[in-house]
Amino acid sequence: MKLKSLAGLGVLAAIGFVSCQSEIKKTSSTDSLKSDSAGVVKLVPDSFKKEIDGKLTALYTLKNNNNAEAIFTNYGGRLVSLLVPNKDGKLIDVVVGFKSVGDYEKSTEPYFGATIGRYGNRIAKGKFTLEGKTYSLFTNNGQNTLHGGKKAINM
Repeated sequence: MKLKSLAGLGVLAAIGFVSCQSEIKKTSSTDSLKSDSAGVVKLVPDSFKKEIDGKLTALYTLKNNNNAEAIFTNYGGRLVSLLVPNKDGKLIDVVVGFKSVGDYEKSTEPYFGATIGRYGNRIAKGKFTLEGKTYSLFTNNGQNTLHGGKKAINM
């Protein structure tokens, strides 16, 4: 599965939820990591509360009138869970996500679940010219800058 597809899915989900008169709420710490009657695993919001580089992380839920939910963390704008109805109307999670912000920090795939940031792909040789001025960037993919460099939006 391509990560760009996941990022695109997250953006489309957010647009769809907003257009369906959704409510945005910060997920409360009363949720638990138990399966509900439909077998859907609930996330523990406290496992997403952490200070990283002086900024607090948390979970946020978008929910529409059909009870479909998109759950994001502000750590990289990551789509953590997307609950949508299956053919029988039961909600299923169609996103593979981690259960804590710490798991995202430790992941060997730094862009897992992250929505696209300032730019996608590579900037060749970590340099670009804008209005006659050349800018040098941090290179993190050989001689290239990939997806925002050392401290990209996914972090």
